[in-house]
Amino acid sequence: ARDTAALLPYEIQELAPGVWAALQPAALRFHDSNSLVIETDQGVVVIDSQTDPAKVEALSAEIRRRTDRPVRWVINTHWRGDHVQSNEVYRIAGAVGEDASGERGSGEGVSFLAHATWWDDVQNRALPQLAEELEATREAVTRAEERLAAGEGEDGEALSEDESSELAGRIERTKQRLERLAGLEIPPPTLSFTDRLTLHLTWRG
Repeated sequence: ARDTAALLPYEIQELAPGVWAALQPAALRFHDSNSLVIETDQGVVVIDSQTDPAKVEALSAEIRRRTDRPVRWVINTHWRGDHVQSNEVYRIAGAVGEDASGERGSGEGVSFLAHATWWDDVQNRALPQLAEELEATREAVTRAEERLAAGEGEDGEALSEDESSELAGRIERTKQRLERLAGLEIPPPTLSFTDRLTLHLTWRG
């Protein structure tokens, strides 16, 4: 069978039977969070959902490849975007009652857990940061498109054919990422806590 893990944008590290981490490439580990996946008899627990929905869709697919247990809980350890932005991926994947037209279900299959301050922090800190990031990225894309049209690199030197092709590819990938992030919804917690919360789950392998 093909090693699909080798195609993932993550390094998969097995920590214990049914417990594994999806680690960001080393170059991104200060810019995006890792995720922890715990398989239990009652369902899968995912800790932190990261920034890019496309990457988290790949992780969601890897979870389905590894276990027939659905993702039942997503725990956000922090309000920042690299911990909460792709919650929606799990809400959609766990939605119930989705019909053939692709209409989203109620999402009752997934519970989101976070500290009681989550809502205020996401609204007043995470979403404004995301808006600033999107605006800065749009401006960077505009500058890159201008360089591409002029055939010049950032250093003012003429771009080779390969360099032009590589720049055009980066511009297109960035536009796609902008489109994904611009339509982002971040589901609020379905269960919050102020001090501690214990999930009583079992795992027999």
